[in-house]
Formats: sequence, structure tokens, C-alpha cells
Amino acid sequence: GTYASGQPVGGSNYNAASSTQEDIVISGAPGTTADLVISKSGTAAVEVGQPVAYTLLVSNNGPANVPGTISVSDIVPANIGSVTWVCTLVAGSADCDTSTVGAGSAGSGNAISLPRVALNSGGQIQIVVSGTAITAGLVTNTATVSLPAGYNDPTPSNNLATATTTITTPNADLSITKSNGITTVTSGSVSAYTLVVGNAGPSSANNAVLTDTPSAGLVLLSIACSAQGGAVCPVSISTSTFQTGLTIATFPAGSSLTFTVNAQVTATSGNVTNSASIVPPAGTVDPTLPNNASDSDIVVPASTRVISSASICPAGSTEQLLNLISNSNFADISQGVGASVTQGASNAYPADTTVALQSGAKNYAGGTVIQNPFPGDPSRSVAGTSNWLYSNGNNTGAAYRIWSQSVTGLEIGRTYQWMYYGSNALASGSGATDLPLIDFRVVTGTATASLGADSYPNEGAGVTDTWTLRQRTFIAGANAVTLQLWDTVLGANGDDFASTQIQLRECRPNVDVFVSKTNGVNQVTALGTTVYVITVGNAGPGNADNVTVRDPMAVGLSKTSVNCAADGVGAACPPLVNVSGLEGAGLLIPTLPIGTTVVFTVSASVTALNGSVTNAVSLTLPSGIVDGTPTNNSASDTDNVLAVAAISITKTNNTSTLVAGSTTTYTITVANAGPSDASNSVLRDPAAPGLRCIGPVTCTASGGASCGAPSIALATLQSGFTIPSFPGGGQIVLSLSCGLTATGQ
Repeated sequence: GTYASGQPVGGSNYNAASSTQEDIVISGAPGTTADLVISKSGTAAVEVGQPVAYTLLVSNNGPANVPGTISVSDIVPANIGSVTWVCTLVAGSADCDTSTVGAGSAGSGNAISLPRVALNSGGQIQIVVSGTAITAGLVTNTATVSLPAGYNDPTPSNNLATATTTITTPNADLSITKSNGITTVTSGSVSAYTLVVGNAGPSSANNAVLTDTPSAGLVLLSIACSAQGGAVCPVSISTSTFQTGLTIATFPAGSSLTFTVNAQVTATSGNVTNSASIVPPAGTVDPTLPNNASDSDIVVPASTRVISSASICPAGSTEQLLNLISNSNFADISQGVGASVTQGASNAYPADTTVALQSGAKNYAGGTVIQNPFPGDPSRSVAGTSNWLYSNGNNTGAAYRIWSQSVTGLEIGRTYQWMYYGSNALASGSGATDLPLIDFRVVTGTATASLGADSYPNEGAGVTDTWTLRQRTFIAGANAVTLQLWDTVLGANGDDFASTQIQLRECRPNVDVFVSKTNGVNQVTALGTTVYVITVGNAGPGNADNVTVRDPMAVGLSKTSVNCAADGVGAACPPLVNVSGLEGAGLLIPTLPIGTTVVFTVSASVTALNGSVTNAVSLTLPSGIVDGTPTNNSASDTDNVLAVAAISITKTNNTSTLVAGSTTTYTITVANAGPSDASNSVLRDPAAPGLRCIGPVTCTASGGASCGAPSIALATLQSGFTIPSFPGGGQIVLSLSCGLTATGQ
């Protein structure tokens, strides 16, 4: 056969010898049959507060091409909030929205509608829908695709796709315990409370809130935290946040956190009670409420006093409260106190040149030796303890070792502060002549260095037992050293000595961490994309480990991806880098040595249709690290949004001929197909030769648009009429009457 043009139809079996000589002529309009297919997949099960995502694929299996009049609709159920969506081209020739520049599109809100989709045969688009589960229930999410009038779909059954999501209420069984292990506390002393919170599951309890409320007569001094089972200690813990409510951002099922809380007893009598509670995050059910714990103790009068002093860490560094000495308060009196130390039985009077661990107040040798326990030092956040080490002088005529411990994990070149509390153990009013003289010694390899000795005079008659803080600093010359205390007085007339709370604290150099953020432009396009670069650095002089960077959700932006790169020796990216972490609790940078940076590249879709978008970022340092210039710990980037509006205008009087002297009416239709608002657009219809138009001009509006008034002055339309409100989907229609003064064509 042949086409109407006379060209043969390819592949025909035409044979002139056997033909009836009847040609087949093929002509007519383009085909109108197109097999559209939509599929949908997504999150099957999720808890309230967790992210939900769906992926829609829309294809045209042909054979006809369909211009930009295909409609795709997806009404996301109200159980899911904060909905955003992004449409992209996957295959073939297609366009998510023919009224905008480019093949992609994006938006927000639960009612997703794309009424201007173009799909050629073989074309495919993908729509990724993201949101957050906000209420429990069985959610059925259905999406549809439909052809415009005049087209036929041979298999309409595949024009609908459904995904089901089960949203459940999180259920976490939280628990809490609290104790200081004693029933009486001394007025003015420091008591150490151990607080343990746990999550038995089955759900995570991220953002649970822990509150510690001390009664009158107790003042919180410091808090230390350790985490087990995947929980993460809050980055910034302070005594104020501990009392007003401390948020535990990461608290998975099966995990626990242990807090050591030092509190000073300011009460002089009666009882003091320290209470704590933990509540699940909003939307999470705890089957065993309430979760409360408390510890109550009787207050007894002070029998001792403490002479304290300030930290001696070098300028530009900060004392860390973490103690690197084990059993420093001799809580376990069965342990040995060091190599080459002659140690006698616990809670017994030791022989000369011998030490013995003691628990509680002691009276030995008929009242010659009277010693009360250490009550604690609130100024240095050192807890009181009932246990202490008693060394009973020597009769050998030589110095002797009373305590020793090896410490590993030190940083070479770092300054450390070594401290302990000591007391003359003889009864007040003693006249002994051989007074304790205790020497600090540090052994590095085979070399021993003395850091100096301190003497402990007799306590005057009627004077309360006195504990005195002694401290020295040294620079670590190796990763491991041995610390020793020696009694260097030579004589046996007295020299009875008590010591406890032996501590080694790091003098950590302060840091100067900083952050910057930019996308390199000052204007972004509505429904377009942009890329932000976040640079986190450390100008030193100390290392800044475990810094948290947080880039919260920003109105008008939907972050789609984040990548990380570390620059400099020792710097490291967070082990898990994703948008939810960056916007939520933040991403933890494990190591950030001096002079290094960690760079995050964040891609985002611009969901704002106009105005401006601001994207902020901030840093949080862990407790104990001091930043000398905290003003550079946050940054932001603000860009104007270039609106995109597909505005169309038509004008007709529905005739092609006019009679001179007659009157005609023109209908002017102005529409905004969006997506941006186009308010204050100017419509101008200048005077035309041969026409004498008559005002006023009637105006009607729909779709949220406004004319401002039912009619417009003719002069205003001719010089320029400003449309006061013209959102996406809006339309105004003007009716203009004119008389024909021209003749001819």
C-alpha cells in the first residue's frame, strides 16, 4: 500500500503480478491511545515521629505521545505531616510540569497534584514523597494518573497505585535508680550520687527528658555521664540543665546511661533528699509510669574541715573533671595500693613503715590517733568518702613509699594535674616532732622526678580534723607513667598520715572551633535546587573531639542529601552522615585536631515560591572543652527566592469582522499557572488606533486572585493595571467595550 503522500508503506507484501492493483491509502490524525502506568512503593511500618517516604513511578507505554495535559494526583493522608515532594525525569522524553523551566518539579503539602505532565511513549517520571508520621493508624495512600479528554487508555486498571503504611505509637519502658550508697551525710560535705536510667524498649526513647531535683540543703556541683548499649550522653551537660530537664537525644531500646552527680550538703541538720525522674518523649507511651527515684539521708554536724585551692592548670587550658586514677577514693578497701608498698590489714592499726586502708572514723593507740573521713571539696567537685589510707610513719631512717599506681593513655606533651587530700592523723593538740612530709614523684621509664613535698603540721588543741588539698602539674613525657607518694620524714615521733581522693586530671588546651556556610549565591529559584557548603574547623590550640554540627530544617528548603569530607591529619567525618541526623540531634565529628577542617556538602530543593530562605548551622562542644571565641560557632546563609510563574494572557471578541461604527466587546483573560505568586504583576492594554473604548472595565477574579474592585478605570488599564493578588492558579477576566471608528481592513 501507499501513504497519501504516495510513498510505499514499509514492510508491505505488495506484488504487482498478483495484485488487484488496489492501493491502500493511510491518512488521518495522530494516534490517541496511550497506556499510562503508575506504581507506588513506600515505608511499610513506622512509629510516630519517624520519617515516611513513598516513591511513585509514572510511565507511558505508548503508542501515542501525550503532551503536557496528563494529571497525577496523590493525596497523602493526614497521619503524615511535613510532606514535601520532588519530581524528576527518569527515562525517555517527559516533563513533570510543562509550565515551568526544566523537566523537574517540587512542592510541599499533603495534596500533591501535577496537572501538566507530559509523557512521550517510553517516557517515565519519578515522584519521591517525604514526610513524618504524626498520628498512629493504618494509612492507605493512593495515587492516580489520568489522560486528558480525547485520549484512550487501553488498560485503565493500572492508572491507580496504593501503598499501605502501619503507623504505631512508640512504646518504651523506661526505668531510673538513684543512690549515694549511704544513709547519713555530713554538713558541708560532698556526696556522690549514682543515677542510672534505662530503656527496656521495645521502641527507642530518643529525646526522653531526665530531671534531677535536689531538695533544699543540696547544691549540685558536677555531672559526669557514661553510656551503654548504643545510648549517647548528651553533648552539653550542666547542673542547670540537669535540674530543668536534660534531653537524651539518642536512647535506643536496650540501652542505659549512668550519671555520677556530685552535690554539696549545705544543710546543717535534718534530712536532704535528691530526687530524679525520666519521662518519655512526646508521643511515646511508657507502660510503667511514673519513673521516679530518690535518695534521702540524715545530715550530721561537720567533724572535719577542708582547705582547698584553685586549679593550677596552665593559662589557656581547662581542668577536666574526669579522674584517670582507679580506686582513687579507696572505695574497694580490699585492693592493693601499689607495688613495693608494705600494706597491712584493712581497718587495723598498721605497724611502722606500713599502710592500711581504713573505713570511717578511727581512734587508735588510746586516742593518740584520731581521724575522721574526708567530707568532700565542693570547690573542686570532689566527693566525700568514708575510706582513707593510713600510713604509720617509719622507723628505718629512710623515705618509704605509701602509694603507687601506673597510668596509661596519656598524651605526650600534655599537662596533667595530680592532686590528693591529706591530713595529720594524730589527735588534735599533739606535740609530735616528726611530721608527715609527703613527696610527689613521677616515674617515666627508668627516670624518677620529684615534684616537691608538703608538710602536715600538728592540729592544735580543739581543732577539727583538717584535710588539705595538695597538687602538682607535670608534662607527660610518655603515654604511660607511674605516680608515687613517698613519706620522706626520717623519724618515728609522730608521722601519722591520712590520704584519700588521689586524682589525675587532664589540663586540656582550649580550642577555637568555627563554622561557615554558603551556597555561593544570593538568589535561588523557586522549585529549583541549591548546594550549601558547611565548613567546620579548629584553630586550636587544643584538639576538639566530639563537636556536634546541626543544620535544622529551614522553611522553604528540603534537604535531599549530605556528604562529608575531612581535610587534615587526624580529622574524621561522622560515622553516619544523613539528612535526618544533621537536622535532628546533629552529627558528631569524632576528631577535629588543630588546623583541620570537616566539610559537609548539603544539596537542597527550594520549596519556597517567593520571599527568601535562610539556612542556619551551629556547633555544640562537649562538656569540658572551652572555646575562646564562641561567637563563630554559628553561621547562616540567606538568599532571595526568584519566583517562577507561568502567566498567560488571551484577548478575543469572538469575531473576525467588524462594521464601521459598531461596538464590540473584548474579553481579556490573564491566568497564573504558578507555581509562584505573581501579585503586583502589571497588565497593560494601550489605546489602539481605530478603536474608541469605553470605561470602566469590569473585572472578575477566581482562584484566589483579586481585582481590587469590581471595575477598573479605562485610563488605568491603558497605562498599566497592577493586579493586587495573583497566586498560582489565580485568574482575572476583564470585559472591555469599544466602538469601531476605523474603516477598511
